[in-house]
Amino acid sequence: MLSQLTADFDPEAMARGVEMYRAGGVTLAPRSRTEIARFFEGLEPVEPGLVQLTDWHPELAVGEAVDEDAVVSLYGAVARKP
Repeated sequence: MLSQLTADFDPEAMARGVEMYRAGGVTLAPRSRTEIARFFEGLEPVEPGLVQLTDWHPELAVGEAVDEDAVVSLYGAVARKP
């Protein structure tokens, strides 16, 4: 299981966030979808695969309001060893 920060959806906002954390002594490493996908090579992905985190089984968020226009700069996936 992995969730990973990405700049794919809003690069400018992500750059500002990374800089803010860096100023506080914290290093963030946003990765592209392609860079994240390599962590799953040789594994069997669980549906829906590597997707924006809000697309990972959204039906599990019963009773939670969702802003359809919100940008969530995270990818997530689950995979099994074959």
